[in-house]
Amino acid sequence: MMSGGYVVNVGDFSGVHSGVVFGVCNTISSIGGFCAPYITGFITKNKTAGEWKLALMLYAASFLISAVAFSLLARGETEPWARDDVHDEKINYDVDANKELMEIKASTVVPQSQVA
Repeated sequence: MMSGGYVVNVGDFSGVHSGVVFGVCNTISSIGGFCAPYITGFITKNKTAGEWKLALMLYAASFLISAVAFSLLARGETEPWARDDVHDEKINYDVDANKELMEIKASTVVPQSQVA
């Protein structure tokens, strides 16, 4: 349950954008790992067993809430913005216009011998 569900689910719903979406998800999820030592240090100032119990119970509760939320809200359907068939339009390409543009670019190039 640690990573089996959401890792696969990101690829399912984000389609062609899975790399970007996975990066955003990983960035957001790493905030908890960044803040946890500070919160634990704040809770366990005197290092008593009761303080550590509270810190670990908060960790367990956050994990449980996340797991329940994922189980209830996660869907495996590809989102409309992630489909590849959205970009199936025909693109018209004018070869003559491209040749003219290349000729203009070639005429504006200054040889190295003329550069001061």
